Amino acid sequence: MKLRVKELREASGVSIETLSERTGLSASYLAEIENHHKPVNARRLAEIARALGLRDFDLIDFEDASNDVRSLLRIAITLPPEGQAQLLAAAEAQAQAAEGQPQD
Repeated sequence: MKLRVKELREASGVSIETLSERTGLSASYLAEIENHHKPVNARRLAEIARALGLRDFDLIDFEDASNDVRSLLRIAITLPPEGQAQLLAAAEAQAQAAEGQPQD
């Protein structure tokens, strides 16, 4: 999945310098995120989205995502906050467990 940070930032008429000021992230770091050279965690993605007046999900291009990933995200956004927290905890536990397993 790709991020749509640059596309949506430019569409909203916000300069990278302004986004940098709003988020506290350096313009060079934001440029690396926009150009898909740096990964971004969920917290930073939420900060960027808020600074642009968007939801974090708006910044993600799900076009290449599998149907399972799309379904999971549709379910996740309909859950109440405590359900989202439980889902996140379960997903993080799965990810940590997978890190210790050999990859195919």
